[in-house]
Amino acid sequence: MIRGRDGYMNEATFPPALPKDQGMVGYRIGEFDIVFYEDTAVVSFVAEVDRLSGSEKSQQTLTFVDVYHKEPGGWIQVASNTSLHPDEIGREMSRYRRLGDDERGLLMTAPAGNSRPDEGLIHRRPGKRGRDHRDARSSSRTAVL
Repeated sequence: MIRGRDGYMNEATFPPALPKDQGMVGYRIGEFDIVFYEDTAVVSFVAEVDRLSGSEKSQQTLTFVDVYHKEPGGWIQVASNTSLHPDEIGREMSRYRRLGDDERGLLMTAPAGNSRPDEGLIHRRPGKRGRDHRDARSSSRTAVL
């Protein structure tokens, strides 16, 4: 359980021992929405995050949902969720990467029992006049062995 602002900043973003010029080094807020329900506010936004790992620079798109409650002393954050933006998930899934030795070993020793490579990726949804339309969703990632 993370408690307080310092606990959040130390644990929820990057490891506490990470140098301050590493990890998230900048951000830009994009889409932003706030909805009030009496003494509760739900805030959602998209952020483009600049990251630095060693000398390698990267960007990442994240979605945030924060919930605030109005206390006698002011507004306090009571819940938060951070996740990859759907566009970011698409980029991650399309990015080439080398498999590590452990991953390569698992892949090479996996049983070849799946005769349908798209099994589990076809979702049926009812179409017009009761016909089914196939809605293929690819979740594959290209890997270099």
